[in-house]
Parts: sequence; structure tokens; C-alpha cells
Amino acid sequence: MRQGSAVCFIDSTWFPVRELPPICPDVRQKHRISIDVIPPELKARFVSDPIIPVRTKTTKEFQEDVERATISGDWKQVHDFYSNTFESFLELNAAFKKEANAPFNTIEDSGINIKFVSVVYDALLHTPADTQRAVLKGIINSLLREWKGPRTKDDLRAYFILVQNPQYTSPATYVIYAHLLRQIAGLAEADHHFLMHWFKKLPQKRFKQLVERLQLFITTRLFPAKPEELPPMAKCSWWIPSATKVLSLLNAANSISSPPLIPFTDFYNLTLDHIDFMEDYHTWNVHGNTNRFTFCQFPFILSTVVKKAIIQRDSEQQMINMARQTLVDKVSRRQRVDMSLLFLNIKVRRLQLVSDSLDELSRKRADLKKKLKVTFVGEAGLDMGGLTKEWFLLLIRQIFHTDYGMFTYLKESQCHWFSSWKCDNYSEFRLVGARNTPNLEAMTDSQRLLLNVLLQIPVMTPEHHRVKHKIALSPLPHGNSLSLTLESRTCFHDSCCYCCTYGEHMGSVLMGLAVYNSITLDIRFPPCVYKKLLTPPIVPCDPDMPVGMATLTLDDLQQIMPDLAHGLWELLSYDGNVEEDFYTTFQVFQEELGVVKAYNLKPGGDKIPVNNLNRKEYVQLYIEFLLNKSIYRQFAAFYHGFHSVCASNALMLLRPEEVEILVCGSPNLDMGSLQRVVQYEGYSKTDPTIRAFWDVVLAFPLELQKKLLHFTTGSDRVPVGGMADLNFKISKIDVSTDWLPVSHTCFNQICLPPYKSKKELRQKLTIAISNAEGFGLE
Repeated sequence: MRQGSAVCFIDSTWFPVRELPPICPDVRQKHRISIDVIPPELKARFVSDPIIPVRTKTTKEFQEDVERATISGDWKQVHDFYSNTFESFLELNAAFKKEANAPFNTIEDSGINIKFVSVVYDALLHTPADTQRAVLKGIINSLLREWKGPRTKDDLRAYFILVQNPQYTSPATYVIYAHLLRQIAGLAEADHHFLMHWFKKLPQKRFKQLVERLQLFITTRLFPAKPEELPPMAKCSWWIPSATKVLSLLNAANSISSPPLIPFTDFYNLTLDHIDFMEDYHTWNVHGNTNRFTFCQFPFILSTVVKKAIIQRDSEQQMINMARQTLVDKVSRRQRVDMSLLFLNIKVRRLQLVSDSLDELSRKRADLKKKLKVTFVGEAGLDMGGLTKEWFLLLIRQIFHTDYGMFTYLKESQCHWFSSWKCDNYSEFRLVGARNTPNLEAMTDSQRLLLNVLLQIPVMTPEHHRVKHKIALSPLPHGNSLSLTLESRTCFHDSCCYCCTYGEHMGSVLMGLAVYNSITLDIRFPPCVYKKLLTPPIVPCDPDMPVGMATLTLDDLQQIMPDLAHGLWELLSYDGNVEEDFYTTFQVFQEELGVVKAYNLKPGGDKIPVNNLNRKEYVQLYIEFLLNKSIYRQFAAFYHGFHSVCASNALMLLRPEEVEILVCGSPNLDMGSLQRVVQYEGYSKTDPTIRAFWDVVLAFPLELQKKLLHFTTGSDRVPVGGMADLNFKISKIDVSTDWLPVSHTCFNQICLPPYKSKKELRQKLTIAISNAEGFGLE
């Protein structure tokens, strides 16, 4: 065999294959001859596209041929069809194109008979081995013949057909598959745009199979079961980059599909969870999205486990750097080194938890990137993780409580949203700005708590008074028109003051600290909050650049205000005359201190009626006003608070859904997995009480299983690493069986009396978990 040739082996049959020319970004420029440098006497008119021969085989006729061959054992006619069809790009178009010589030069229609392609490929795996080998040989010849020159749309159609071949599941075919992927990866951006839109038109089953074959190819190349079946990695280092780039086309196609064809998690390659990605991450940080391949260029392929590990390692490195700088500064000044300087030490009193926490975080803002340690004043004990978690749970519970007024809890969507201060008698707090003494006896506990916070903020002069609003939808008096009525709340607001934005800022700092310190929080924000947090994912250098202004849709509004979203859907689908029947304009009305003010959704909006033609624009501007503009100041503080702790390029790797999982954990419960990793103290897994416990828990409906998890850990969600990361513990408590189970959420521990029967255990456990007080929910 000649040196330098590749070897392809199919069904244990070896035959040499000529190595394809390398494909790189400038390969076409190197090999293409410009018409301008050809002597005039040799110039001739170029033919744009060759004439495709007409093939009349239909799907039904092909299926009949296969049925006859299966019964008779004579596969010649079917074999000839496969051999002829796959021998060139031209024949592929002749067989599968809807109309042989029609252009079909649009992204909306590939011009390919997808059903016929599926039928031919489904039958291929059931044909004799020589027919399957003939198809692969034909693909080899096609790739060798067609690699030169610019691509026509018929060439793209051929690639579109060939990449769907189900034979690429065996390492024996990977040499051919790799060269096909490299040619597709090397196409121009405009060609990729066409393929992306054609891919999204595939049936869900075919699309998922494409993704699975590419994932298997990447996994097998990284971790081959039999390394001798594949060429040495040094000679095919381009395999994985080519496959990943093609996979990125499918990911893009899935992203622009509504709804997506498959969940975004199906693009995760879970074998990558076992690789240390810090070198890949550092290379990406240095070189960015250049020609030097890194998996971080294609974050869709990395699972949340990998991304959490990257963020955690990056956070640890930032903590080390911060601690090292502190030590260097102390030593350089010849000052005594106190090891407590290596940590963010938070000391709080339980009765003044929020005000103490605010004071500590404000004073120690420069230490936010150090390892967090919490001490409760007057209580003995070292923080080995439990006190930190308790501090988070208690603080989140108070800040997100509706009586505190920092956030509004929306019962219809069961989530929190940004609001103005919400108090029974807000006029008491107006006295702070006027330097008068409020009537403490007449104030509620929540008002006094909030006043403690406000007293730590610089007092504002009257000219800094602002009005905050609570949005509600209501009809205008003159008909079915929609308007915004806003409940006014006076507060003391300035860009340098936390008064109006304290809750949002405090909540986001806690979220950032939780992610930074690997703590899962029991917070219920709608998904669009995480979209806004990543808009942009890195804090802009220009302080005047807006943040959090994400592009949101009715689907996002549906997750916050479902009734309002439903009303807007009805407006969009209304069959009658919108202008006459709704009688509204691009203007919203709000009441401020008893005065109704009008705000235009667009310039001149009060003179622009909403009609059947512009109602989509009206709805989009309405959503923009509700979810972005009306809460901009609150969310800007929230955004900067979060990023003040979690400032890392690693955030660019995350989807909004992944940020939510990092903050709150995953909603997917698997009690069977929890049973396998649980720890016991005073019990063993064979004790009757433990056996009864798991019989009861595994039979619980999902809602009760979530309540059990919430009762024991403070959250009904699972950390990114799964149940094993919970460190869930069941302990024995020697008390009367009349007692209910007890939990210690700081240590993810549930204590069970030695109940005598399964019935008794089920009854007591159900009572305990169903009547425990929740964190942050009504």
C-alpha cells in the first residue's frame, strides 16, 4: 500500500482510499484560477450549473422494488439504484430533487424530497453488504471529485443528503464521515446559512439522529474503545473540530426553530464531563473565537456540570488572587498578617439579619471575591459550610418576603418580579428624606426592619424625590381599550442611593455570592430574568451603555403575567376591526400621586391608532415597556450587583436556563438516585424504619417528593452535580414516635424517630413536609 494513503474498512473488508486534499479557510483561493489571468484566446463562457439528468423513480416505486427484492432475494435492481444514485453529486440531485433543473435557491425550501431520502436511507441498512459498500465507495468518489471550486446550491443539496446517511455509526466508516464533515465545515458562511435553514425543516426524528451520530463520532474519536480501528490522533486532529462545527449548524437550526426540534440539553456531550477543561478555557480566553479550536468556542456542547466546574475553578483562582494580593499588601506595609483577611467574613445578629448583612457587604465590597465565612454573633461554632447556607436561606427568606416589599410575588405564575417598595403605610418612610422622626410605635415590624436599612443610606434632599409605580392592566373608560394604571409610591431615589434599588441590588449580590460559593438558593424568578442578566454577559466598559435590555416576547410575558399575555394573544388573533373595536393608541397611561400621565410607546404614539396592521408592533412595544423600560433602574442595580461578584468570561459560556440551574438547581428529581447516595447516622439501610421510609418516599407523587426535599434542604431543586452533591443525611432521633420528623436544612439532614410501621411513618412524614414553612413563597 502506498505511503500517505488512507485506509477504509467496511464489514472487515479493507481497501485503500486516496487521501482527500486538505480543506482550510483559504484552500479555494489557493487552487482557484481567476479568469482574469487566463490568456484571452483560452477564455470561454462558464456554465453556471450542469444539466441534471431526469430520474423518474418515485418513493412508492422504490418501496415496491425493495419489497420484491426482500421476497425474491434478487437485489440487483435495488443495488443498481444505490450505486448510480451515490456515484456523484449530480446523480444525488437527479434522484432526490423535486424538480431536476429547478433552481430552489431559497433558505425556505431545499428542493429535496425529504420523504424519499428517508425511505431510501431506512431501506439501506437492510440491504446486502455489497450494496452498502457500494454506497460508501460512491460517496468517496463523490467527495474526491467535487471538492474543488465554489459550491452551487446543488452541491449544498448533495451535502445535505449525504450527511443524513445512517451508515456513519461505525468506526469503520469514520474516515469517510470525517472527510464529509470537513468539506461541510469548510463551506462559506452563506452556504452554512442555507444548510442551517434546511436542517430545521427536517423531521424531529431525523434531526435528532443527526445530532446523535455527530456526538457519537466526537466521543469515539476522544475515547476510542479500540484505538487501532482509527487513524492516530496526530494525523486526524481536524476530525473533532470539523464535527463540532457541523454540530454547531444543527444547534443554530434548533435555536431558530419555534419550538426547538429537540431540547438544548441534547447537544451536551456528557463524555466531556470527564475532561479537565481549564486549559481549553484559558486557551479560549487568550485566543477567543479564532482559528485555534477550543470547545469553549462551542459552549452548547458543554454540559452545565462542565460549565459549573469552569466557573468554580475560575472563582477559586480569583479568590486565591484576591487573598494573595491582600497578603502582599500587608507584608509590604510591615503589618501583622491576620489569616481572617483571606476570607469574606460576615458577622451578623439574627434579630438584625438584613441590616447587618447590608452593612457588612457594603463595608467589605472589596472582599466579595474572597471565600465566604459567616458568624452569628453570640453563637459558638465554626462555619464549615452549614452557617453559610443558613445565612443564605434566612436572608433570602426575608428579602423575598412580600411584607418586606423588595419583590412582588405573583401567585398566578408562582414567581417573583421586580416592584416598588410595598408597605402598608408608605408615608412613614417619606419622613426619612425630610429628616423628621418617624412614629415607631405605629409602624409594623416589616416597616421598622426596612427603616433600619434606610437609616444606613445617605439622606436625600426633597429635590431627589422620585415616584415608583406598580403596573396593572385596566380598561379605559371609553371602551375596550387597554391602558396601564400604575400605583404610585414615593421614595427617595438617586443613582448613588440604594433606597429604591436596595432589594434588587442585595438580592443580586446574594445570587452572585451563591454562584461564586457554590450555594443553591430557593429563588423563583421567571426565566426572562436570566436572559436579562446575560444582556450582555460581560459588564460593558462604558457605564452609560444600557444593561438588561433583552429582546423578550409574549412567551416571556406568559411566564410572568399569564392573564395579560392571554389578553394580548387575543388581540393578535382578533378577526374583527381592531381599530374600531379596541379604540386604543400607542400610548399608555399611568397615575402618579393622583395625576394621570400619558407615555407614548413610540414617538407620536398618542396619534397612532392600533389596527390590524400594526398590532404586532404594539404588542412588542408593550412587552418592551413592561419587562424592560418600566423596571430599568431596579434591574440595572440587580444586574450590576450580580456581576460585581460573578465577573468572569465564563458567563459567556452560559445559556439563561443554565444560569438559573446554577443559582436555583435543577427541577428534575430522581429519588432512586438519592436512595443510592444517602448517608445514615444511627440507622443502616437495612433497618425497618429506613426500608419503610424509602417505600413511602418512592411511592410519593412528585409534589410530595419536592416537599420532602424542600423540608430537608431548604430547596426543592437538585444541585448541578445531581443528588450526590446534596450530601443528604438521614439520622436517628431517640424520641417518642409521637414526634414528627425534624430537619436541619443547613446540613441537608432529616431526623426520624424509630416509627414502628410504614403507615405511621407515612402519616407523620406527610404532616411534617406539608406544613413546613417555605422560603420565599406564600
